[in-house]
Amino acid sequence: MPTDHVEPCGRRIRGTLGGEVLFDTVHARYVWEWPLYPQYYIPWTDVNEDYVVDEQHPQTDHRGSVRLFGLTVGDIVRPSALRVYGDSGIEGLRGTVRFEWSALDSWFEEDEEIFVHRAVLMSEWMPSARRVRCGSSWTG
Repeated sequence: MPTDHVEPCGRRIRGTLGGEVLFDTVHARYVWEWPLYPQYYIPWTDVNEDYVVDEQHPQTDHRGSVRLFGLTVGDIVRPSALRVYGDSGIEGLRGTVRFEWSALDSWFEEDEEIFVHRAVLMSEWMPSARRVRCGSSWTG
């Protein structure tokens, strides 16, 4: 995929820190920061703001305006753990959050804990408590 390509993820994605759920969404987006595999971008509306600390550090990168946030869960502090995108020339990026992978204790796709970011596969089976629909939009 080309760099900065954005598309819906279609899976339930969750992240935890210190036993607390920081986000739980079925509206994540894949963003290809590099051509080989995407990063999850989470809608801000699906982030638990109770643990998010605004570091008052606005920035601009090639994707648009960004605000850095840290995480605080009990005694656990993770500075600069997430970037929140505001204005962006890339469709689908505004209002999304990119978490640093290592800032969280655990990541889940559907009901399966994942330990490294998985490549996007055309067909993949995984456990899920959600009702899912299998199908294809490929018209080849």
